[in-house]
Amino acid sequence: MPALPATIDTLIIGAGAAGLAAARHLQSAGQAVLVLEAAGPEEARQALETLPLVQAGLIEFQILPLIPYDGFARLFAGEE
Repeated sequence: MPALPATIDTLIIGAGAAGLAAARHLQSAGQAVLVLEAAGPEEARQALETLPLVQAGLIEFQILPLIPYDGFARLFAGEE
C-alpha cells in the first residue's frame, strides 16, 4: 500500500461518483484531499489503521460490510 500524505484537510472514504465529485470540489477550493478506496474490509482496515488520528487513539472506526442492493436495477429496468 502506498504511503499516506503527512497532512490532509479532508478524508473521503469511497471513490464512487459522489466521493470523487466531492474530492474534486474540495480540491478546487484549495483543500488537500485524500480519497481512500479499498477492495475489501481487510484492506480498508489496514489503510485506516495507518492514519495518525487512529494511531493516537483520537478516533475509532468500524468497518461495515456492504450488502448488494438490486433496487436501483429495478428502477432502470425497461418494461417489455
